Amino acid sequence: MDTYPLVRKCLAVGIILLFVGTGVIPSIAQDAEKPFLPTSSDHWLYVGGSGPGNYTRIQDAIDDASYGDSVYVYRGTYIELIPTDYYVCVYINKSINLIGEDKYNTIIDGSNKYAMIRIESSHQVHITGFTLRNGGWNLTSPPLAGVGVIYSDDVLVDDNIITENRVGIDIRASTNISYFNNVISNNYIGGTIDDDRTKDCLIRNNFFLNNTYGIIMSMGLSIIEYNEFKGNELGISPYDSQFIIRYNNFIDNQVNVKSDASLSLTEYIEFLFDIHKWVSNYWDDWNKSTPKPILGAASIYIILNFPGWNPMILPFGIYPIIQFDWHPAQEPYDIPG
Repeated sequence: MDTYPLVRKCLAVGIILLFVGTGVIPSIAQDAEKPFLPTSSDHWLYVGGSGPGNYTRIQDAIDDASYGDSVYVYRGTYIELIPTDYYVCVYINKSINLIGEDKYNTIIDGSNKYAMIRIESSHQVHITGFTLRNGGWNLTSPPLAGVGVIYSDDVLVDDNIITENRVGIDIRASTNISYFNNVISNNYIGGTIDDDRTKDCLIRNNFFLNNTYGIIMSMGLSIIEYNEFKGNELGISPYDSQFIIRYNNFIDNQVNVKSDASLSLTEYIEFLFDIHKWVSNYWDDWNKSTPKPILGAASIYIILNFPGWNPMILPFGIYPIIQFDWHPAQEPYDIPG
């Protein structure tokens, strides 16, 4: 006869609750809106400061880092050039966290000759906590940028000051690239999105201030939301049809939007009737509740494809673009940062 039935029952219930709890807690802790961070190996490398064994150059720490390591950079101004053909201060080709101690005083300076950070990595990279300034103005391709992302996947750039560069953040031929909570100011171009292989870019909660061009998008799939474009000569220039621009502030720009495109005839028709591209932005030049018209022009071409012949692309003329933000915001959004 079992003399401890109550003890056995309590133990069984406890085990069941333990399994249920371990299944529920992770699902509660997940936040679909929170940006990813690279997998951490709990191995930290330190640059600057006075600790024993600290590196003096950021690139040396990156070169010694392994997958998922974190490189922590103490306050200071870092003027480096690594021996590559890229005219760049810092080159990243692996999964790391690159973390500055204080974005106001942890500075990578390009000396008006070099790019600050170039990323070519098929694994997760996270950049945060820096001022990236004085990038070169050489007409290279890709251009010298505060952060240049090319042939990469899963990159997050957040909470930085990116200023006085030819391009603030340049994205090309890359997937799942996000930048949040940055101040991008006094650049020739704040951000570019290029190459039809670029997909799933998310640009959120940034301040594009006093640039010649805020963002230029020539190709790629992107969502631009909850940003402030203020004091730019041109706020945003989308050159193709693959974008959603929603819940942004356009304030005190000389021109808020210049919507030009180069499209096939089929793309042009789809472009005109896509009502989801402009969603509830705030426009300081539109104080009405009626739809805000967005004007532009498109260079149209047609593609002739005959059996046995190479496809022929023929110009079809320049035609107007008229789109609408159907429900423009009546007050500017409170953009955090």
